[in-house]
Amino acid sequence: MDVDPIAYLFHASLASEAKGCEACSLRTGRTNVVFGKGPVPATMMAIGEGPGGDEDRTGEPFVGPAGVVLDTMFSSMGLRRDEVYVTNLVKCRPPKNRAPLTEEVDACTHRWLLRQVEEIVKPEVILALGSSATRFFFGEAISNVHGTWTTWRDRPVFALHHPAHFIWTESQGAEVAERARAQTRRDLGTLRDALRARALATPTGRPDEDRGRDPHSDQRDETKAASITAACRR
Repeated sequence: MDVDPIAYLFHASLASEAKGCEACSLRTGRTNVVFGKGPVPATMMAIGEGPGGDEDRTGEPFVGPAGVVLDTMFSSMGLRRDEVYVTNLVKCRPPKNRAPLTEEVDACTHRWLLRQVEEIVKPEVILALGSSATRFFFGEAISNVHGTWTTWRDRPVFALHHPAHFIWTESQGAEVAERARAQTRRDLGTLRDALRARALATPTGRPDEDRGRDPHSDQRDETKAASITAACRR
């Protein structure tokens, strides 16, 4: 998609407005509002659950180990991070990284996400990452709908496990971790085929690149992320 300077200005204005949001209790614990990042408009929009600790510190979505995994998922589809608009259902970090409550999701999506989708990003495809996102778009948990499509406001939505899911499975033993990887390789293959059919991605994945991330996470999580990204490429 061609860059729209008016959309960029609108995005900057809306992001600035969101910094003062007091619509729900999440405002009390935040360091930064994590509005979203990426091209506007964008062919693809990836939507996760909410900011974690790294995101709250930096004000950017999907940094740290989960961001490394997400970049590899994009790369396997022939996409770079800077080609995808990335955001979350809620823009402020939930306490102790818990899932956002229904009232928090309702407040944030009505004020911010709907406007991001329909007025600024206008994606051709939405990726719902993790259970909170799939409950919002599909009305189902991720375990029931991963690797499948639905339609939301006339836009196709595809369900994928959240990148943090793979970091968690690494602590559950080799068998659990490999099952999660294999499952997501299949799901990514389904998505990749659909993107190719729509001419939204290149025929083969581009190699992942160093995005110059801030290394806020501990070494153990970075090691897990490295092993997961290697497995995703197989």
